[in-house]
Amino acid sequence: MWKTLRRVSAGKAVVITTHSMEEASALASKVGILSGRMLAVGTMQSLVSHFPTYEVHFTARTPAEAARAQELMERFPGAKQADDVATRYEVPIGQTPLATLFKTLSGKTDEEDDNIQEADADLEYTVERLGLESVFLKVIREHERTKPESVKRSGWKWW
Repeated sequence: MWKTLRRVSAGKAVVITTHSMEEASALASKVGILSGRMLAVGTMQSLVSHFPTYEVHFTARTPAEAARAQELMERFPGAKQADDVATRYEVPIGQTPLATLFKTLSGKTDEEDDNIQEADADLEYTVERLGLESVFLKVIREHERTKPESVKRSGWKWW
């Protein structure tokens, strides 16, 4: 279906509504985020650039691994735990060079002993730039925090 949409939309403006961030990423040259009204619109790159953040997601299988991940992330200025997952963290891009992030996550620091370095090396993690789904959630959460209480309560009724 995506191939067909790309083919028929060449040289045309096409509006697609979707809940699939994968679909939006694959097909859209511009993305709009809606929640009762247009909250954000732009290219995917421009939307993502509003949140210059790396996401670090640990695959913690035990409470001890989750605690070790938290200890590691406390070393990064501005790092914070993501709202929705206990083992996902956000690190501001401008405050920590990517090389430093990987060096610290891999346990290669000079001041620590070898036992801690080996424990860090066993932690599995991924590092990626904030994706469209995370941007969508951040925009929606910000909208929910800032809209007046009267708007929050009024809601639409479709019956």
